[in-house]
Amino acid sequence: MARFWIVIALFCGMWACGGTPKPPRNVLLISLDTLRGDRLGSYGYPRKDISPALDQLAREGFRFEQAISHSPWTTPSHMSLLTSTYPSTHRVTQSWTLLARRFEGETLQYRGLPESAVTLAEALHDNGFETLALTGGGTMLGDLGFNQGFESYLEAPDSLDRRKRLTIWLEQPRDRPFFLFLHTFEIHAPYQRPRYVESLLDSDQHTRLQQLLETAPDIDAVLPDFLGEEGLFIPEITSALYDGGVRYADDALGWLFAELERTGLTDETLIVVTSDHGEEFAERKPDRYYGSHCETVYDELIRVPLLIRSPDRVDDADRAIEAQVELIDVAPTILDLLGVPQPATWQGHSLEPLMSGAQPDGESWALSEATCYGPEIKSLRSNRYKYIAAFEADDLDRSGLDHPLLWEELYDLKADPGERRDLEESNPALLVQAREMLLDRLRVAQSLAAPESPSTPVTPQTMDRLRSLGYIQ
Repeated sequence: MARFWIVIALFCGMWACGGTPKPPRNVLLISLDTLRGDRLGSYGYPRKDISPALDQLAREGFRFEQAISHSPWTTPSHMSLLTSTYPSTHRVTQSWTLLARRFEGETLQYRGLPESAVTLAEALHDNGFETLALTGGGTMLGDLGFNQGFESYLEAPDSLDRRKRLTIWLEQPRDRPFFLFLHTFEIHAPYQRPRYVESLLDSDQHTRLQQLLETAPDIDAVLPDFLGEEGLFIPEITSALYDGGVRYADDALGWLFAELERTGLTDETLIVVTSDHGEEFAERKPDRYYGSHCETVYDELIRVPLLIRSPDRVDDADRAIEAQVELIDVAPTILDLLGVPQPATWQGHSLEPLMSGAQPDGESWALSEATCYGPEIKSLRSNRYKYIAAFEADDLDRSGLDHPLLWEELYDLKADPGERRDLEESNPALLVQAREMLLDRLRVAQSLAAPESPSTPVTPQTMDRLRSLGYIQ
């Protein structure tokens, strides 16, 4: 009998015996809008109970410590994520200032993604995948081009709470693999989850805040005023409210991961979790600590979490990867892990070699572009240095090139991770080198842009959603 089990063990070792993990069949891509790279327990955040579900995912997969977004606001950042192209290439970069002016006038349009661009959803759909997106709408308006390749693109402010729809969708029999893109503004302002703020308030303040959150029809319009009247509009309070949104999103994802397990999909689904940008809490200016992003490219806004769990690589669990990567690398990585060819127009690179233990091939520089409003700000970031340049803005093109340079900064991220000591004067040679590298990258990115993108009408309903998120007044 002992010999029998030895033979069986050897047989299983050679021919898998049905037990060897198979490559993923499905894809679940989750974007937690406005989640900073330092606000999860797995990334070292001191509030250890803030993200139990995502921390467990990190233990079962790969955690990228230096994942860099390409823009500090939603629309261009997500377009880069889903097209694997830089903002200056996909050109969905017009400012919201321009959109607001158009809203007040006769024309209500905004440039969208050209049809010639290839999205992640299109690449997967063309290879036999069923494609579904459930998003928060607003700045993720499908008609901007986000819906390209999706058989169903749903916009719902409470996307994380659509549990019945998700359960039905996961349980339905299907003869095709699926790609599910889930996006939520839950962590984005207005901060509506008071879980971590109760200890900072007296009982009467907490009661009034709870009543406001439960009854106010337009919470974004009244919450800052309420906090100001109560003497609570300070970074400590808004940061705690923000953390409540992180925990609420994590609880919802814990439910979703449990549903994947219950429906037998965990062992055949690639799970990727990331964000489009972070949030400011008075790191630079004392008055920016509520709904504050768009304007700068410091790390609190462009360093985001990136977690990847592939069912055939759980044995490599809890792997922290220190090499710098970019959000345009996410889509190529997904295709690579699925064995799907990468479109020729994509600019990112698969992270699979890093996941397999390879060392980075030279120093990488991540390009980020702030195009929301005000001066247009660009940055190049490596694991060691960051160069930042501000240009006079053109609301229509937002290219940076051919516009006067207003100012520039240079930081040593190893010696100065908070980006406080500008090296502009102490290292002029590196400053000039970085400036030329940035301009070269922008020229290349723009040379790859498709012909003029179509103008996309924006409905009054979408404008109402943008107001609720604080993008326009």
